[in-house]
Amino acid sequence: MRFPLPDKKLLIASWLLLLALTVASMISGRASAGDLTPIGGFGMALVLAATALKAQQILYVYLNLRQSTAGWRAFFIAFLIVVCSGIALTYAIPPLS
Repeated sequence: MRFPLPDKKLLIASWLLLLALTVASMISGRASAGDLTPIGGFGMALVLAATALKAQQILYVYLNLRQSTAGWRAFFIAFLIVVCSGIALTYAIPPLS
């Protein structure tokens, strides 16, 4: 069983999207040397959304999951949702004082 590989245009478009999402994550997370202030719930949601989109893009385009069966796609998307939900819930827990 052979699956068609993504074409060059799709790979380049995906790469550019991944770059844009990385820049969005850095801006939302205020990634700079020495800025250690918390980013807040909205900033964390933006970073997590960009991260989830990047993971989905890598799975579907670079690992060619879009050519796989529905079961494999559902498994990896469910796993991605569980991981992102766990990160969001962990961030929502107030620190111990």
